[in-house]
Amino acid sequence: MLNDELRTSIEAAWSAETAAGDNEWLRTNPAAGHCDVTALLVRETLGGDLKMVEVFRNGELSEYHYWNVLPDDTEVDLTKSQFDGDESLYNAKLLDDEFFESAGPMNDTLVQRLATFRKAVDAHRRQAS
Repeated sequence: MLNDELRTSIEAAWSAETAAGDNEWLRTNPAAGHCDVTALLVRETLGGDLKMVEVFRNGELSEYHYWNVLPDDTEVDLTKSQFDGDESLYNAKLLDDEFFESAGPMNDTLVQRLATFRKAVDAHRRQAS
């Protein structure tokens, strides 16, 4: 189960340094560019699987969005606030352990962003306790 302390620490850790893509993160939209690292960190912490969906804007595939399916089948999407409603979502699929075993290692940029994000979340959790 996702508790308020973990949710607050994750949201406090979102930054330009941990966001995907250049110029994607904004103080007015801190969840932007963080679905991958957020979902991966929640999976590390609480287990479960990820879901992925294709995000279309103006009829064009613009990105992929990720969120969590916890072991009790509860779906948790901490970064859905990044969307303004002008997007269309298609082809949701479950990314389970089998997917991660066959996918191979993550790219270096994502590994570094996740490490930086994990440190920021851990620092916030230590401060809060």
